[in-house]
Amino acid sequence: MVLATAQFDQLSMKQQLLETISDKQHRCPLFRQYLTSTLALEPLDLYLALQEYEHDPTRGRAIAIRDLYLRPGSNSEVNLPALVRKSVQEGLSKDPLPANLFDVCEREVLELLCTECFHKFSRSQIYLDYVDAPDKDRYVDEVMSKDLVPRIPSLPPKRRRTSKVLPPRAGRPMLASSWRVLFLLVLALLFYVYRNGYFAPLQV
Repeated sequence: MVLATAQFDQLSMKQQLLETISDKQHRCPLFRQYLTSTLALEPLDLYLALQEYEHDPTRGRAIAIRDLYLRPGSNSEVNLPALVRKSVQEGLSKDPLPANLFDVCEREVLELLCTECFHKFSRSQIYLDYVDAPDKDRYVDEVMSKDLVPRIPSLPPKRRRTSKVLPPRAGRPMLASSWRVLFLLVLALLFYVYRNGYFAPLQV
């Protein structure tokens, strides 16, 4: 394990990252598996997509990269500065496409991979065990066969609040109350009529 740390100190982090990505047999699959386990796979996928674009720089491929990795709210959006998105969008509006369309994007995603992803991977147990493994192929096969995607526990369903329905009142007390109110209203009406002299005796 001490030897593994010394190896990373000898070379720059970016150079070691590029060598890892180019090692399609061992280190790149391990790096990808590690990023999958930490839910941070998108930067590596974006970098690999940019490498494919360099070999086949078509407008359709460029638009697909923008929509998948640079458009805000996309499922695989990579957290890059707004300047990167603006640079790519301006380049896509030109015809023909500029040769340096994704240069700023590639530089930023490499920096992101170095600082946020590869630095942690270089000190992870999955890599340190790989360095110490006598049979590299077997170790990589074992790691790749494992399901390292973290399980996010599902939240229990929310209980719907139901308004408490009060039991209906019995009919007899309700009826008695209504008659009492009506009786009081009749008494008030009779008092009003009497007070205003509507019941004066008839003169013969």
